[in-house]
Amino acid sequence: LKVAITAGGQITADGRRTTLDALIPMLRELAKNKGEVWYYREAPEVDPHPNAMKVLEAIVDQNLPVLLSTKPDYSDFVDDKGRSVPRH
Repeated sequence: LKVAITAGGQITADGRRTTLDALIPMLRELAKNKGEVWYYREAPEVDPHPNAMKVLEAIVDQNLPVLLSTKPDYSDFVDDKGRSVPRH
């Protein structure tokens, strides 16, 4: 599931606008199916919108693996050293 948060706090899941309340059941279903979350947050250089933290908490609550991306097209991921690495 590709989840993105805009600087203003808007949440999208697989490119469709959603709310935190609607996202939580999606995350539960994803966890049942052993899926993963690809997460992108717009403007990472500034403090995150509260929705960004709530979404991450919801992901962690479902014990889902999460791939952090610095690009809105999810063409990279952040490795364990904090470096942006292109996805193959």
